[in-house]
Amino acid sequence: MHISAWGAGLRFLPLTLALFVFGAVSGSLIGKVPFRALMGVACLALGVGLLLTRLSGANSVWTALIPSMIVTGMGMGMFNPVRAALAIGITKPSKAGMASGINETFQQVGTAIGIAGIGAFFQNRVTAAFTGSSVGHQLGSTAHDAAKQISTGSVDAVAASAGSLHDVALAAARSAFTIGFHDAMTLCAICAFVATAVAVTLLRTKDLHASALSLVPPDVDEPVVDDARGAVPALS
Repeated sequence: MHISAWGAGLRFLPLTLALFVFGAVSGSLIGKVPFRALMGVACLALGVGLLLTRLSGANSVWTALIPSMIVTGMGMGMFNPVRAALAIGITKPSKAGMASGINETFQQVGTAIGIAGIGAFFQNRVTAAFTGSSVGHQLGSTAHDAAKQISTGSVDAVAASAGSLHDVALAAARSAFTIGFHDAMTLCAICAFVATAVAVTLLRTKDLHASALSLVPPDVDEPVVDDARGAVPALS
């Protein structure tokens, strides 16, 4: 869209604002709502938000991504406070710093692996879409290198180098980039939905450390016992 870095940043404000708002909302719900419910909703929102990127097309204006940015920002905002609270809630207070550090390390590793893996998948899908197009067949052996440039955002450069095929090459390049973008975001959404299932089925309040149990309500399907501290989830 030939938008400057400043302009692009402004257009991402719906995501940023949603992240801040729902981060505060999620933080206020910790201790009132079971962790697995909060984490499940957060991951589900991420998945739905990522799928909403499919509302955009090769010739869409930036506003086509607003629904995706809002819902994705909601999921991101809810996810981070819950993740941080869970990290320190599963161990005794004296180990909270270590648990938090390990959690942050795994987040960074996961981010790096995710970017590398999804990025490679995106490039593969762009290359397949462009080389398989009519323009790609006409470009012959140069189509593969052109597709790599398209995946890095050099759509106009590829079209300019196509000579008399400029217009059709530009349309094919935009289409290939959009196909790769949609497929990559769909794969991310699938990962988010898997995370939703994991959160709902495997996160259990009774697995928290005793020091954190008094801060959260019991899960509805977990047995509750009464002791000197009041009603808390059974540890057995």
